[in-house]
Amino acid sequence: MLVEVGVAAMFIGVVNSVLILKEVIYRKYQRIQMEVEYPATTSKRTISFIDLKDDCMIKIFSYLHLSEILKFALFSDVWDPLIEKVIASGQYLDIKFLYETCPKDQVRHILMQFGPRIKELVIQRTRMEFYEELLQVADYFSSLEYLRFCDMDQPRIITQNFTAAVQNLKRLDYLFTRCDDDILSDISKWQTLEAVNFSCSKTVTGNHVHALKNVVDLNLNSCKGITSKAFVEICNSLKLKALNIFGCDQLDEASFEALVNTQTELESLSISHMYETSNMETIAQITSLKHLRIHQDPEFDNEMQLLTDFAEQQNDSLEFLEIYEDPFTMLGFNITDENRDQIIQLKSVNKLSLCFLTRVPTRMITEIAEGLPNLTSLNLMGVSVIDLSALLDIIRVAKNLVKLNISQTREFSNSDYKPILDTLVENNSKPILMNVSFTGFTWKFLQSPEYQEGQHMLKLSFGAGHLF
Repeated sequence: MLVEVGVAAMFIGVVNSVLILKEVIYRKYQRIQMEVEYPATTSKRTISFIDLKDDCMIKIFSYLHLSEILKFALFSDVWDPLIEKVIASGQYLDIKFLYETCPKDQVRHILMQFGPRIKELVIQRTRMEFYEELLQVADYFSSLEYLRFCDMDQPRIITQNFTAAVQNLKRLDYLFTRCDDDILSDISKWQTLEAVNFSCSKTVTGNHVHALKNVVDLNLNSCKGITSKAFVEICNSLKLKALNIFGCDQLDEASFEALVNTQTELESLSISHMYETSNMETIAQITSLKHLRIHQDPEFDNEMQLLTDFAEQQNDSLEFLEIYEDPFTMLGFNITDENRDQIIQLKSVNKLSLCFLTRVPTRMITEIAEGLPNLTSLNLMGVSVIDLSALLDIIRVAKNLVKLNISQTREFSNSDYKPILDTLVENNSKPILMNVSFTGFTWKFLQSPEYQEGQHMLKLSFGAGHLF
């Protein structure tokens, strides 16, 4: 029996200790095709998954989503122990995929067998014919710790069912999902919650959030309905470690004063360009911050003031600085000499992210990298001006760099590996892990002798390298 499963990856694995698995992907139709060859021969054949040993199946599973892996249980119970291992590792389940690719009775069978041990669940908008099924799924997930709603119009009854069935939820996401005060009241009953994300839920007012006493990570990204009164109540009730207030248009002077006066343990803050300079000066008084993320557009005046204030007031606590330009609304932001000097004053920064800043001169990036002596991670994802010459200059001056992200720059090729490696060796630099997703580097290059010999100094990654 040949099982076909959606996949988007390539790997090498041992098949029955004799065969070598060479190619696994057929991207055009996203169907897995297993082409194997015998050592020292040219013969090839297609084989069944049922013939593979556990170590090879685990490798295959590592490239699949849990919703795809669970479908293997419909063909044979021989894979059940391996599926249990994947579930135990914490992989999330996107239940929409199951309902849209399997008959309802098969989905119920899968959820009854594996649901009680699944820790993370995603519920997305799906066809109305499956909505009644979603109303019933909460009882299958008694051990759930992380629940994520995405792009849902009618989530209240589903939410109520989960509040009744799940007693130990730690994280809740309401992404692009309608969330009014009635739903917030239901959510407030989950006193086990430690992290809540309401990103882009424009109907969130913030009422009842103050009742979530154990929440330490609160994401209000683009929650334009958050009122100043509700935000002050949140600040007075919660002790936060991480807070995102990008796009919260109604916050005022009282909001920021409450933030500074109450959040003495805040370590991570994400803000935007739209707040007035006086409020930026207030924010700069938070001396506990380790991570500051500034969402950027071409109007840099307020951020310039904020960086100035941070450079003057911070007591060497800030470790991670992000200046981020939305890739969907890029208008050509530039960093000035003054901005460069402000960033360089933050000597304690060891992680710097300049994602999607499309017109930053490469000279400026090199000077910033040289001016931050503790810099170990540099994220240049989507910075399209980066070329090989600029990259080599950065490597030469950033002596302590160990992580570098050049994904989505699209200016590189496999032939650039050698000059980068040579520069690392000549410069007596530390080994670097470099993310090269969506550049000219290819997966097949990882199998080349050149890469095998040099990867101890320069290792390439095609993963989510923007998460340092």
